[in-house]
Amino acid sequence: MALRLPLTLFVAAMSASMAPSAASAQDVDALKSACMSDVVKFCRGVSPGDGRMAQCLILNAKQVSPVCLQAMADTVATQIKTNGN
Repeated sequence: MALRLPLTLFVAAMSASMAPSAASAQDVDALKSACMSDVVKFCRGVSPGDGRMAQCLILNAKQVSPVCLQAMADTVATQIKTNGN
């Protein structure tokens, strides 16, 4: 993965980035597009919200597609650049 963040920091950043006010619609659409097959494959029973979907993908990171991992890393990088957190 492009960004090397501790797991808890990454989960927190992904959770924040998934909030409608924190991420642009374009970012959310990019994540959905890049990760939908991984969500279906690994996180089918996970209820969206509060970072649960991001946490599921991270817990399955060794099996998640490179495209999804890159989209998650890009979203976190954008979040950090935009909000400084």
